[in-house]
Amino acid sequence: MTTYWISDICVLITSLDINPFNKGDKNKQFNALTRLIIAITLISAILNKDDYENIILAGGISILLSVLIYLSSYNSYSENLLYSENYVNDEKINTTVSDDSKKIYNKNISDLTLEKGIKSL
Repeated sequence: MTTYWISDICVLITSLDINPFNKGDKNKQFNALTRLIIAITLISAILNKDDYENIILAGGISILLSVLIYLSSYNSYSENLLYSENYVNDEKINTTVSDDSKKIYNKNISDLTLEKGIKSL
């Protein structure tokens, strides 16, 4: 799985893929979206020199929103995996999650959001 650019900023320059709709893992798609936002922001700022400050601001806000969406979708995706019910041949498999597992999961999510400069929301 590709790392998200907040954990390793070099990921943004190691690939030139700017199509966030390509198949791949979620991190790869969000990295491509960030590259696309940066590219459009820079091109727009160069072409519209009179209004470059607002264009750069809009690009920064767009990147911030994509990070917030990434973090919120990461948490909900992980929770769905942990708390989902499993079925085989339309029969429910007993997959209860213990309270200890839930505590460990919540601690890991908390540690992840605090890792490498990411502040909890």
